[in-house]
Amino acid sequence: MMFPLVLQVTPSSKVVGDFAQFLVQNKLDAQSVMDRADELSFPQSVIQFMQGHIGVPPGGFPEPLRTKVPTHVLYQSYQSICKFLKRFLTIVLRDA
Repeated sequence: MMFPLVLQVTPSSKVVGDFAQFLVQNKLDAQSVMDRADELSFPQSVIQFMQGHIGVPPGGFPEPLRTKVPTHVLYQSYQSICKFLKRFLTIVLRDA
């Protein structure tokens, strides 16, 4: 039995693991990721992390990566924020 116990993985550790596997499988280093960020197919967990689903690191994301995120990813993030705000305001206004 390889994994005798059920492992609990936090969302951030899943991002780190997925990203590490992505780097190794694609033979990428930090510079090649920065250079090719606009053409790479990042794992879904990494994209969601960059959309802010589990928070934003202090100081934000590195500038070369942030500006090279594909437009559709940024649009999806905008849609997610709008959906959240709509739900939040509905609850707040309902309880007011």
